[in-house]
This record gives sequence, structure tokens and C-alpha cells, in this order.
Amino acid sequence: MIRRIHEMSPRVPLTMIYGSRSWVDSSTGYQVKYLRNDSHVDVQIIKGAGHHVYAEKPEEFNTLVRKLCKTVDEEMKNSTQHREDAGSTQ
Repeated sequence: MIRRIHEMSPRVPLTMIYGSRSWVDSSTGYQVKYLRNDSHVDVQIIKGAGHHVYAEKPEEFNTLVRKLCKTVDEEMKNSTQHREDAGSTQ
């Protein structure tokens, strides 16, 4: 993933979710954040969860995903509204 991260559009926001007890090292998420310093990259670590965060801590996982979806929806709405407002002034 690290070798190909530059191929992803910087306009695509990323959130990487890790369990604090996962065998997957969260340092990759922080490397992505560093490499995509011109993009929105968030690293979330859910305490007490292993690799299968969604199964081990479903309430925390679902709360986080709902929050992320709401944020993206609001940003999309604001972006669309901004483009519509800009188009109406031309």
C-alpha cells in the first residue's frame, strides 16, 4: 500500500482504523498520513480491540464509522452547495 499511495487522488480522504491489540502495526497509517500531507488522513486506534475491530468492539467501530460517514456526507453537501453557489454567480 505504501508504494502505491501516491497513485490515489489527494482529494480522497482516508481513515485507517486499527485495534490497539492487533498484529497489524498502526505505523503504516502514520506513514500514509506523512506521505499524503496534502490530504485528509486520519488514524484511529480502538483500545482493547485486536485485528477484527468490527467484531471485537462493534459499538465503538460502528460509532466511529457513522461519525466518519456523517462527516463525509456534510463535506460532500458543502462542496456541492459551494459549486452550485459559484455557478449561479457566473
